[in-house]
Amino acid sequence: MNADTSVSHLSLQIQLAATAIATSLILIFVPNVETISFTAFLVGFLFPFQFAVVTILTMTVTWELLASMIFAFSGFTFPFKLLAWLLIGMLGVFARRIKAKYFYEFLIFGAISAILFDLIVTIPSAFLFVQDQTAFLTVLISNLIIGLVFTISHTLSNAFLFAVIPFMMKTLLPLLDDNYPELVQISQDQFTYLNSITTEQRSWDIMFLDKKRLISYTVVLLLIILLIGSGLYLSISNHQPQTDGDRQITLSISYGGLMPTDNYTLQLHTKKTTFQILNDVAVINYTIQSGGEPYVLAINNVWEGQNRTGYFWLYFINGNFANLGANSSYPVDGDTILWAYRH
Repeated sequence: MNADTSVSHLSLQIQLAATAIATSLILIFVPNVETISFTAFLVGFLFPFQFAVVTILTMTVTWELLASMIFAFSGFTFPFKLLAWLLIGMLGVFARRIKAKYFYEFLIFGAISAILFDLIVTIPSAFLFVQDQTAFLTVLISNLIIGLVFTISHTLSNAFLFAVIPFMMKTLLPLLDDNYPELVQISQDQFTYLNSITTEQRSWDIMFLDKKRLISYTVVLLLIILLIGSGLYLSISNHQPQTDGDRQITLSISYGGLMPTDNYTLQLHTKKTTFQILNDVAVINYTIQSGGEPYVLAINNVWEGQNRTGYFWLYFINGNFANLGANSSYPVDGDTILWAYRH
């Protein structure tokens, strides 16, 4: 490869990364709607894997720098974002290998990429807060539940964007073949079937669907839904409300050595959440997260990150890190609750 070709390829990578970043910035205030996943998949689908990896790295690092200026550096989640977008690029390579060409194939790839991204980027929260290995999956799914609206938004927007790819190819492939024939891995013949579709048929005509492929993708999607559904069941089946009879609860508040630990033995005559029980005995400062769950900032004037840098309020039930939000957890008779100020 000569110097001119290398510069030309670098120019294309910068253009692709810049387009993805610019469009994502335009959409930044629309919850979980972004074009970086779309671009990561597209470069994996169209170009050699090495070219795609460099483009994704450039795009991710630049996006993170810009996003840090607007919000804050994502810290521990950054490598997980990078991993997620690299895997989405590999998903594009897979789509190329199986010669994906129908809109519904790309729609399914879009939905899978959104779910994959949200799962991977949610993992750091479980790594940071889970101390019981068996609770990892339920904590992961619980965090996804809290942001379920955003996951749905991401999945639907990705599915729509990806479904447009076959129709983009009619214009995009001839341009790329003229300017970068050595890079393009897709033949224009793969999408020639679009030329025979009339305007009426273009609205998702079922006659142009490959039934075997559609069944295969449907099975894969159902398996993913089953996996997530199993996690949802695990997360909501634990600590269901106890409706009948009195119950005795032990509550402790540990201040990380800043103050003596508060210990309470409480008799509950009505069902209450873990958050309501804490509110009965302590002064709480909190905010409401997406999903309606409270996020505890301070208990009895001991503040997250202020009294001690890097310390947070966490709660445990019977010695295990809680796998539900404090306002969704209903302690049962004999439970021991610990609110702990920890690094």
